[in-house]
Amino acid sequence: MAIKKIQGGRFSTYANQELKAGHLLKVLPPMGNFKLIPEPDSQNHYIAFAAGSGITPILSMIKTTMQKEPLSTFTLFYGNRNFDS
Repeated sequence: MAIKKIQGGRFSTYANQELKAGHLLKVLPPMGNFKLIPEPDSQNHYIAFAAGSGITPILSMIKTTMQKEPLSTFTLFYGNRNFDS
């Protein structure tokens, strides 16, 4: 599971303790504009900024780009709740 349990977090606690394979959740579609169109022969250096759950679409973009643009690189800046996490 890719949901990090947060101390006192209602959903993260529920997801980690109650959800099991096969359970269904109703969720909203992604909101925002996340677009990156890889070009196989390109050699780019991408920079991404993300924080908290905003990392999910960024990780997908990085993975897809690295697979489809093998000459490109990514630098990711990620903000977390605190230093320890």
